[in-house]
Amino acid sequence: MDKIQLFLEVAKLARPIYSEELVLESLNVPLADTGLDSLDCLMIGMYMSDIYGIEEDISKEMQPESPQGYYDFCELHKTREPSTLEEALGWCK
Repeated sequence: MDKIQLFLEVAKLARPIYSEELVLESLNVPLADTGLDSLDCLMIGMYMSDIYGIEEDISKEMQPESPQGYYDFCELHKTREPSTLEEALGWCK
């Protein structure tokens, strides 16, 4: 599964009122350079926790500095892993 595509889809869920689509060419871009605000980042973290089956108490510790940071945290704490983009988005609550 393409991690950039998953991040972009989750970002759309996190910030539905924005008409501009987020453009991301690398997972190593600092979040401050993406145009996402702190609420967007919090919501993305919540969705990523849902996707990877991370408990709420643990997910509160997530403090990514880049999109890759979300994946690094999820890799350490995941209880499941989606095999497709559709499956991942289906787990978003």
